[in-house]
Amino acid sequence: MTRKQTPLSVSILTALTLAAIPSLGSAVRLDYTLDAGIEYNDNVAFDIDENSRPISQTYPRAGLGFVLSQDSSMFQASIEGRANYYHYRSPFSSTLDGYLNGRFNWVAIPERLHFSVEDYLSVQPIDALVPDSPGNRQQINVLSLGPTLLFRWTPTLNGMLDVRYINTDAEENQEFNSDRYSAGLRAIKELSPNQRVSLNAQGQRIDFDNDLVARDYDRYDLSARYERNMATAYLGLEAGYSQLEYREGNQSSSAPLLRGELRWNQDQRSRYALLVSSQFSDVATSAMNGFTPGVTVPDRLPIGDTVVDAEPFEERLVTFTYSYLGTRNTFSVSPFGRWLRYVSNDVYDRDGSGVRVGYERMIRPSLRLDASASYEKVEYVTLGRDDKIREYGVGLQKDWSRHWSSRLDWRRHERSSNFFARDPKQNIIYLSVAYRNR
Repeated sequence: MTRKQTPLSVSILTALTLAAIPSLGSAVRLDYTLDAGIEYNDNVAFDIDENSRPISQTYPRAGLGFVLSQDSSMFQASIEGRANYYHYRSPFSSTLDGYLNGRFNWVAIPERLHFSVEDYLSVQPIDALVPDSPGNRQQINVLSLGPTLLFRWTPTLNGMLDVRYINTDAEENQEFNSDRYSAGLRAIKELSPNQRVSLNAQGQRIDFDNDLVARDYDRYDLSARYERNMATAYLGLEAGYSQLEYREGNQSSSAPLLRGELRWNQDQRSRYALLVSSQFSDVATSAMNGFTPGVTVPDRLPIGDTVVDAEPFEERLVTFTYSYLGTRNTFSVSPFGRWLRYVSNDVYDRDGSGVRVGYERMIRPSLRLDASASYEKVEYVTLGRDDKIREYGVGLQKDWSRHWSSRLDWRRHERSSNFFARDPKQNIIYLSVAYRNR
């Protein structure tokens, strides 16, 4: 299969633009890591056909990860990304996969007018019901841009008007492609130096490129939010109402909007975080809301499992995370649950839950061991299908100097389903040398 790489190209151009604009002002901090090596994969296609033998290959691989940040009175930017190149042999084509999350803000008029650009590129499956393989990947891109007008009615009462144009683009699943127009008005009341409440109203118009497979609709949200910052904790609570209005077929759907976030730093080492939400969402909205600016260069390329289509869905999500940050050991565990109900087509309705665990140990200042594991169970309610996904990984890194290091990684993927003739398994070993600029 020949990949068009259109969303990746658009995102790279956006990233270059975002990087170039702030560089005209004060210094930009850019951290990057370039790695190259040999990878062995004992089941490249993640084969599930019991009549064929898995195809194993050893091939060259290279990657580039980076974090760019800029913070000045006129420009603020936070961009992170990674690209991986896999030089597969026949019958597979070599691929370049990448992800990028970027936000840029230009203060055109201090305390009055800002202009923002946001870009979100990710790797998602063409068919979410089929295991990941080189032929089942596509890039999707979400680009958002527009002005923000700021008001200051009283010393403790502020206002904000956001206007955004949003473009969504997918390599293969063309029903995802759309143009969106959004406007949001917020009134923010400062109750004290560490407490505030806000009233938020937002409307969005969604126009899909292919009206034969996707229905245009409008979305309206109204909510109130309370936030409190404490010495060791943060609390955010939001409650409201959302409504979808389809412009053909005279159909509408409504649901409560609820969001909650609690973060608590017990001490310098132990941290807790709880996220809960119940809201309308879709693939593009999830991409924009899922980005948290990073401070470390990403060393892995996440491969998503999202159903890339035009359908909005009602999402209920709960995630709890405990993190321990020791001198030589770090540990995190994160159980989660996610339940989706699509508004118009219930084929992909799903109930999912699982847990992710990560561990890292500094054996010596120049030698580090890390390990990870995850388990997720997904039940497709309408299809009567149950999937179980397990992933394990161990890595050992040796730093030879400030800039140069070598690394050995092992990853194992397992997927079982009551729909498969047999359960596929995959082991990947990657031996690499890396250069980092800092």
